[in-house]
Amino acid sequence: MGHLPSFRRGWENENLARFILSRFSFVAQPTSVSDDIGSDFFCTLFQIKKVAKRKELEPKNAFAIQIKSKNDDLNISNKKEYFNGLEIPFFVGIINRDKLELTVYSGEYLPIFFVKEGLENNKVFIQLAERLNESEEVHQVYTSTESDNDKILFPKLGAIRAGSTEEKFKIFSELLSQTCTNIQANISTKMNKETWFSFPRLK
Repeated sequence: MGHLPSFRRGWENENLARFILSRFSFVAQPTSVSDDIGSDFFCTLFQIKKVAKRKELEPKNAFAIQIKSKNDDLNISNKKEYFNGLEIPFFVGIINRDKLELTVYSGEYLPIFFVKEGLENNKVFIQLAERLNESEEVHQVYTSTESDNDKILFPKLGAIRAGSTEEKFKIFSELLSQTCTNIQANISTKMNKETWFSFPRLK
């Protein structure tokens, strides 16, 4: 029996995403037999530092990311406990094979969603969206409830191409690092059962 083209395309998409991610992070892939745990890669951002006459990669923030080829809503109803217990920032990446481009969406509202909504029986979806203007209130975008469906907005962080310059990868990495630091603080707030969350505007 031959390979299914759809599986092959999915494998190619993941490998393209892995290559792009590897330009600014150490990349690990969880071993799975049949279950989709919710994250395709676990990454650790690195900073390039010059030591003596050589360059060294210094590890920084860690994060998890799921790779998709379409920006449709993602049903995570059967993975609520996984995302509620995840102690590192989570992102969704959309891969564009034609442009060799990865667009990253930020799960910065996940911690406060689970504080507000808990693990109720509602269906939960991730909705990828453009980042809000500064005039729009943060509390309006944690969830959007329609009947029994809860939607968590994942604002767009940015996009990076496989052939980008080292400087562009550095800028993108710094943006990811800034976002990870903020999300990590909110995860700690959630774990400590506190209620003060911070959502500074990205520059």
